[in-house]
Amino acid sequence: MVEKEVKSGRNVESTETLSETNNVMEIVITYDMTGKNNITVYRCHVGQTQKFTENHTKADGTFYLDAVNSLIYVYAQKFSTYAIGYTLSTPGHPGGGSTGGSSSDSRSSTYTVTINTAAGGVAKTSVTTTISGESVTATVTPDAGYTIKNLTVTKADGDKVTVTKNSDGTYAFTMSSASVTVTPVFAKTVLNPIDTGVAAMLQTKDHTKYISGYSNGTVAPDKNMTRGEAVQTFYNLLVNKDAAKAVSFPDVPVSSRFAKAVGTLATMGIINGYSSEKFDPGAPITREQFCAIAVRFATKMSVGDTAYTVFFSDVTAGSWSYDSVMTAASMGWINGYSSGAFDVKNKITRAQVMTIVNRMLGRLADQSFVDTASGIKTFSDLSKTHWAYYDICEAINTHDHTVSAFGAETWTGLQEMTVGSKPSAAVGAVADRV
Repeated sequence: MVEKEVKSGRNVESTETLSETNNVMEIVITYDMTGKNNITVYRCHVGQTQKFTENHTKADGTFYLDAVNSLIYVYAQKFSTYAIGYTLSTPGHPGGGSTGGSSSDSRSSTYTVTINTAAGGVAKTSVTTTISGESVTATVTPDAGYTIKNLTVTKADGDKVTVTKNSDGTYAFTMSSASVTVTPVFAKTVLNPIDTGVAAMLQTKDHTKYISGYSNGTVAPDKNMTRGEAVQTFYNLLVNKDAAKAVSFPDVPVSSRFAKAVGTLATMGIINGYSSEKFDPGAPITREQFCAIAVRFATKMSVGDTAYTVFFSDVTAGSWSYDSVMTAASMGWINGYSSGAFDVKNKITRAQVMTIVNRMLGRLADQSFVDTASGIKTFSDLSKTHWAYYDICEAINTHDHTVSAFGAETWTGLQEMTVGSKPSAAVGAVADRV
């Protein structure tokens, strides 16, 4: 407790006991974590002991560790007694031994496990120091609105340590004969298309293909998408394609393969031209332009009023695309780069478009089915090592599917059909599941 005195001159008029503040205080503690595991902060307040929660919300009763800089960040409102608890590492010598005066068993050496802090959640390991060959478990806790995307373990020389994801959601790895760094990567949780309003305008129930490859057998995943192709992509997914086409552009004549798509989406107010005379369908579309189109399908979201939960170094408030980019990112549709930038003027690629559209629609490829089924579309320029391989498979293969209560998509069959048509009974392959 803290006493507050109210004075008039040198005289104390009143004394008030304060048990907490109106604002959350950030308390930064320099702390040597060497040899200490399961570090936790405790508070004893009015006879009650509370164990703090480790996360990045900065709310009262939370903390997080910055192992790299040997700091503990504690967030509290109450004037209380605080304590730091931990368990000691006591690695033993697992057998063997030195065979001569100048040699030793490398397993008797202790190595450090360091955790990189990351926006969107926290990770903690079962030990902070241990010996080579011992099993280490990493537990990851995303903040509200985030999900774990990846977790890597690397040695000082940059070599990666094999990581296994356990059935309970934790990760495990075997300690190497060198100190390692654990790096979690979090991503915004993608909002349900029903909640955003996308499902009212775009097809989400049937998983029809909405992009095709080229006649030369390629799909060109890293090719820049044009403005016309972007509009056609969304047109292929429209629930209602019967809107009266009251808007047209001289550079998109009736003979153009994009005429129906451009006319329909322009009439709906989804797209704009550079002027009433120019749409420029063959020009590459930029990342910010694509975001501006995409968020107009989120009819239940107020663009500009969304609580922005991500930030980019090159997206400035007041710029024409600021609200569109920030809304798309806050809904989990699009990410920036590791540099912290969004690169608004960069051209968007076909693979990036398919990834974003899948998130908008709530579509996520069944990787097991894709890996084992015959009949999956293949292209000469697409390999399984491509970063967007499964998102591309989701976009270019019409398939029957089911969705679990937890949102996991399971494919049950493939269909042969043209882009934009209605699906029929499933034909073709069913994956062998083992």
